[in-house]
Amino acid sequence: MKIGPSEFSKGGTLRFGYYLPENGDAALRIAAWVVGSNDQREYVATVNTDGSAPDEGFVYLKTWSENEGVPEALQVAGAIELIDEHRACGHALAVKAKLTPAALAELAAQNPKRPPLAVAS
Repeated sequence: MKIGPSEFSKGGTLRFGYYLPENGDAALRIAAWVVGSNDQREYVATVNTDGSAPDEGFVYLKTWSENEGVPEALQVAGAIELIDEHRACGHALAVKAKLTPAALAELAAQNPKRPPLAVAS
């Protein structure tokens, strides 16, 4: 899935994976990042927040520093739907987003050994 430019990035291709579980938390937390034309990582879009994991099919996105404009670029590309909910991350706020069916399909294709997420529509 191609992602357009944001404040500090030319954009690139969206990649998915999972954060490693912490402190006995069994919930899978989706990680998303964008790689440029040289296959080097442009930025990590998601943040692994403290506390409970977001619902399946949802992520928290960084909105600060090099990630300014990233949530909007992901939404324009059809990867996410922004939700009007935020979570504190230090002195900044991460915004909650729901992965679109197209993004969920990419997640499954890029991580074939993981079971598909049971996401309510």
